[in-house]
Amino acid sequence: MSKKTFRFLFFPLLAVCCLLSAVIAVRPFYKTGTAPPTPDESRAVSIPVLCYHQTYEGTKTFGGYNVQPAVFEAQLQSLIEKGYRTITLRQMEDALAGRFSADFPERPILLTFDDGLTSQADVVSPLLAKYGMTGVLFLYPSIIETKNAYYMRWDRVREVLKNGVLEVGSHTLTHPKLPLAGRAEIRRQLVESKRILEEKLGVQIRALAYPFGLYDARVIEEARAAGYTMAFTIHPGRNERHTNPFLLQRFMLMTEHSLQTLHHYLELPAPARIRIHPEDGSYIQPAGELRIEAADFQRVRVQLGSRPIALNGTGHGSLGGRFPAYRTKTGLLYLTVYAHDVSGRAVQRQLLYLDRALHLPRD
Repeated sequence: MSKKTFRFLFFPLLAVCCLLSAVIAVRPFYKTGTAPPTPDESRAVSIPVLCYHQTYEGTKTFGGYNVQPAVFEAQLQSLIEKGYRTITLRQMEDALAGRFSADFPERPILLTFDDGLTSQADVVSPLLAKYGMTGVLFLYPSIIETKNAYYMRWDRVREVLKNGVLEVGSHTLTHPKLPLAGRAEIRRQLVESKRILEEKLGVQIRALAYPFGLYDARVIEEARAAGYTMAFTIHPGRNERHTNPFLLQRFMLMTEHSLQTLHHYLELPAPARIRIHPEDGSYIQPAGELRIEAADFQRVRVQLGSRPIALNGTGHGSLGGRFPAYRTKTGLLYLTVYAHDVSGRAVQRQLLYLDRALHLPRD
């Protein structure tokens, strides 16, 4: 073969190979045979998320967190009857960014299960498989490495992941109250949990569930820096396109919750147009200023814990008030806003604040 012929054949082939390599390198990771999601910026999305813990048989309530197997199954059946279909973490992340897979349901829902309890292998996984549903295990490695009989070991976790019904997210390393820690410890909890879960289970960890639903601005910053792309609170309400991916809302199911309570919270809209200052995760103090912008809402009322806050209208849907005196041993305070939208539907928004006097780590 002459040099001229070689150059004629080689360089076009080299260009094609480079192009194919580039395409492969940037292609998103999706299951084999699954088309990448289609961008649709105009499509509305509203995703409720449920949080479960124990699902053991018997009368033990585990502090009110146990949902008995028969009750759990009835809840799954009710969700299906209402038209809900489960989605994965990847589908939720994509949908909130305006990207939708071809099989994205009309009424999506995400089911999550915290801590890594044995009942999640014995009860949850088989029932989800029975009804063609999926869920997420939020695990913290320290409990899996103990001999506590209520929690799975690594081999059991690997076994329960094989059928693809459950996927995994992080619940930190030791399940601490993150806002009460210094920044270095927050970083260790988030980084080490992600590293251990990925090494032990051979999966990519992108999602985090805050232990006790607690966070502050430092926690969110460190979660983002550690490589998480989404994080979940335990504030009730739906998640829509505007929702901060590190303040995703989910409703926690307890022993006493009826089907009516479940569906009440499922139908709570995400109050997209209610803006609150100080922002979620801020430090506050008694008599500090509270501002609420709620132009499209009426009958707005607010309380800090169980204490109501008097609001004064300042025009154009702007309301103002002052934080009342309060007592707290933990330094953690919940603000809840109740309102009704223009159609009369109840709206609820919950935020977590931190007591400036008692909450010491500010690094």
